[in-house]
Amino acid sequence: MQTTRCVGLAFLPAKGSHHHKAAGASAAAPPVLIGGSVKLVLLSRQLVCFSWSRHRVRTWASAAAASSATTPRQELLEEEDGNQIISRNVSNFEPSVWGDFFLTYSSPLASSTQQLTRMIERANHLTRNVSKIISASSNCSLYERMQLINVLERLCLDHLFKEELNVILSEIYKTNDISGSDLQTTALWFYLLRKHGYQVSPDVFAKFKDEQGNFAANNPLDVLSLYNAAYLRTNGEIILDEAVSFTKRSLESLLTNLQGPLAHEVKCALEIPLPRRVRIYEAVGYFKRKQKNP
Repeated sequence: MQTTRCVGLAFLPAKGSHHHKAAGASAAAPPVLIGGSVKLVLLSRQLVCFSWSRHRVRTWASAAAASSATTPRQELLEEEDGNQIISRNVSNFEPSVWGDFFLTYSSPLASSTQQLTRMIERANHLTRNVSKIISASSNCSLYERMQLINVLERLCLDHLFKEELNVILSEIYKTNDISGSDLQTTALWFYLLRKHGYQVSPDVFAKFKDEQGNFAANNPLDVLSLYNAAYLRTNGEIILDEAVSFTKRSLESLLTNLQGPLAHEVKCALEIPLPRRVRIYEAVGYFKRKQKNP
């Protein structure tokens, strides 16, 4: 009589099992019996593995679909001679949730004919007023005329008065003598003329040096004007190289004692000198500073 070992509460034959004959084993070996509780455990493990496999397949399928929808692909075009060339990358992005809202949106103020007409009339009126100021500046001092040009340029409005400003610059270059001018006026003169392509020598700053060859300037406005003008230097202009080194050290030491808009102007100049700034961004900041401190 054959005996078996109990491995569970009940014994059931394993369905679909294949009995392999080992070397020297009897052909009449008894069937393998698996307890009921053990069978449930094995079945649950098979279900878990099967569920995990399906989950992985679904995940991979979703990732592949998302990748194909957003990953650029190269579109091939065929020429007349049969050669294929790569024209551009094509991406199939999902439509925007906003649709065409911003393509067709217009401000009620801007779309109003009456409001638009009023703004145009206001702009033309202000342009005429500024033109009158430019014409009347012929009776002003050299510094005031140059400062008018400088303000219009920093506000990005100089293109509206290009002819009038060119006439003033030409007069300044031909007729005005700056031998007796202070450092701030001389620096602004050099800055505007060189910026507009006039050939001016940096030797005009030599008179502001002391016997030791150092610049004798301690006024923040004078130093700031020289700092901006010196950054229009060209290769080999030693006096402007010295001016940059001197003014940078001086502004860094003066900044701790400055307040208000001048302190902000000096801080901005140390970060990016005026000739190297983007004009439209500079205009926004300059306009805000002028609103607070006209």
